[in-house]
Amino acid sequence: FRTILPFSLPAKKIQKLPHLEFLEQEPSRISHIRSYIPKSDWGKADPVDVDFSKDILRVKNFNQGCIHDFANILDNKIEGGVSLTIVPSHDPQHTDSGIRRIAKMLATHKNRIDATMVFRRIKKIQKLSFGGDRSIDVHLNSIEAEGTDILNGQHIYVLDDITTSGNSLYACMRILRRCGFRNVKMFALGKTCRPLM
Repeated sequence: FRTILPFSLPAKKIQKLPHLEFLEQEPSRISHIRSYIPKSDWGKADPVDVDFSKDILRVKNFNQGCIHDFANILDNKIEGGVSLTIVPSHDPQHTDSGIRRIAKMLATHKNRIDATMVFRRIKKIQKLSFGGDRSIDVHLNSIEAEGTDILNGQHIYVLDDITTSGNSLYACMRILRRCGFRNVKMFALGKTCRPLM
């Protein structure tokens, strides 16, 4: 039994997205689809980037349509047989997220492995979007990996919705490398960008 994603990416959204070659980058770099513009900068930014940023925020708010749209984009770009992990929430009590739901949907196709529970936050940190410390040490001291035996050592993806400094993704990659996994790729839906004045 194979689950079919119930949504196709709307044609208007496909036209807005750049050619998606984000997975061809070297493994130590963070790949992303497009720029994420913080809400405070929407009035100064390209409307296409603003619409894209709104869709990412809808994913964070569990909008099923946007979750399906992003899952469809990634389903065509992430190869089969890989393990899919995610950066955990800033709060150990929050185990569900839009990016987790995207990863779980992707894991229903192409023999991908659902490894979304491998990382867990062991102590709460301040929410980064509210000014929390973005240093890599904050993440290394508050995230641990467990159940890594589920991971396919050939290729592991660490997914996140928005990356700014990249340190939460880099921390997860470092933790996996300490566990002996070398082929780790990092991917975010959007990378924070401030529009030029």
